[in-house]
Amino acid sequence: MDTGKTYIFVILPLRLSWEPCYIAPEETATGDRVKVVFAGKEYIGVVSGTGVEPPAATKKISEILSVEKDLDRIGEKEISFWRQMASYYLCSVGEVYKAAYPSVKMDASRQESARKKAGRLKARLERLEAMIPRARSAKGRYEEEAASLRMEIKSLENGYSPVRMPVCSPVRLSPAQAEARDSIHAAFGKGSPVLLSGVTGSGKTEIYVSLAINALNSGGNVLYLVPEIALSRQMEERMAGIFGPFLRVFHSGITQAAKREVTGFIRSNRYIILGTRSSLFLPNDNLSLVIVDEEQDTSYKQDSPAPRYNARDAAVMLARLHGASVIMGSATPSLESLYNCKNGKYSLVTLEERFHGAPDSDIMVIDTISERRKNGMVGSFSRKLIAEMRERLDRGEQVMILRSRRSWAPAVQCPECGKIFRCPHCNIPLSLHKGPSGERLRCHYCGHSAPYTGICPDCGGSLIPLGSGTQKIEEEAATLFPDAVVARLDGDSAQDREYMKRTIDGFAEGKINILVGTQMVAKGLDFPNVTLVGVISVDSELYNDDYAASERAFDLLTQVVGR
Repeated sequence: MDTGKTYIFVILPLRLSWEPCYIAPEETATGDRVKVVFAGKEYIGVVSGTGVEPPAATKKISEILSVEKDLDRIGEKEISFWRQMASYYLCSVGEVYKAAYPSVKMDASRQESARKKAGRLKARLERLEAMIPRARSAKGRYEEEAASLRMEIKSLENGYSPVRMPVCSPVRLSPAQAEARDSIHAAFGKGSPVLLSGVTGSGKTEIYVSLAINALNSGGNVLYLVPEIALSRQMEERMAGIFGPFLRVFHSGITQAAKREVTGFIRSNRYIILGTRSSLFLPNDNLSLVIVDEEQDTSYKQDSPAPRYNARDAAVMLARLHGASVIMGSATPSLESLYNCKNGKYSLVTLEERFHGAPDSDIMVIDTISERRKNGMVGSFSRKLIAEMRERLDRGEQVMILRSRRSWAPAVQCPECGKIFRCPHCNIPLSLHKGPSGERLRCHYCGHSAPYTGICPDCGGSLIPLGSGTQKIEEEAATLFPDAVVARLDGDSAQDREYMKRTIDGFAEGKINILVGTQMVAKGLDFPNVTLVGVISVDSELYNDDYAASERAFDLLTQVVGR
């Protein structure tokens, strides 16, 4: 080997059980991003070791193409976290690296100097600013992207100057909340993760904020995880007034420019990140506190692609690497977390008193089969529910309707031959969706889609929809209450970020009278004027293909009662 060269191991964004060895300049350090050729393609990899002994079986070792000085170095704790994730969730380190730094960040052909990138972004900003005055429905999205571009251009030209923020003022807690906070501090002192089990409306968020303020004032950083993007949007507004310039939001719904701004900001500032599970892979540093809100939520689970992880458990791994405290909270803690409390891994703190001493909600169970026999149903709504809704709306109050199935109908069937249309890949019933482009049958697992003709291809009979989804519930509610403003929030409508923000803000401001939605409307959202929640076909929650279906049903009902 030539003088001034050294052997290095490189992590590539590939599913490899080993780390390729390359030759690099001696000054190359662990964490540097390097451009290399592997199997005839160029990749941006991360140096995971320097001065190493090359594998004995390797016949030829290539040199790296370059050290990417324009890209930030990966910290040792980041790489350690990737290795733990790969080991625990049985995948490769490269797959974790790819999840942490997606292809848009790693494509070697796209890497540019800061000056060239700033020039390119300025040209894009000019085009956006010219489009905004003529935009209609997308105007809000364009303005959001333009603001993100301005921040990124400023950071590329001037670097990130540390934010100087005065000491945060403490929040006022009730006696019960203060007692719970003191118990949490005591558990933190023992190095134990804490499970905060508090009834809905008990003020768990105020405790989280109090702990976060203490962490920031002590010079540390905070990672605040929430399960849903919709929940982070409302939480952002509440927390922006408390943490000001220290607050950053990170989830899949923000633009790539905004993601780069967040990544650059936290490398040189104290911060509190409010985000979904992907926030775990940010270049977190000097973490002092990790908060996992609604820890029981299945949205914390990543099913595909690898790593297939639970963000709640991964957050505990990350906190241990940083020596940070962990608090997980829920009104319906998962059985796994309760078991960890029982065997001493976690400390349990309970909060059984509602904030302001609010009473328990009244619950009415309606037997829709019996009601249907005596003409007590109008579509999916019982006449009793309709009467309760009318009473609330006449008083100027708001109503939420929960139906855990998105679509117009969860299945379609031919009454002549009995055929139920199923996904050819997953063998589950296809759901009927209605939209501007027409009616289609869709699989909610793999995304398979087919046009809906209404005619059975086997016998020529007329197909009938079975059951009701959020689309149908929305239509029925609008027909039953023509004077009310009805909106829907589910996995389909929430794909439009502007619509989701407009819907949540509109309901919070009282502009929307009835909100129909799936589980995302049941989690942690706070609407003071909601006095009635209706749950349609609640027993269907017990028949999901999940061993924990009954637990999930209990969680969902308890959460929605708390709204």
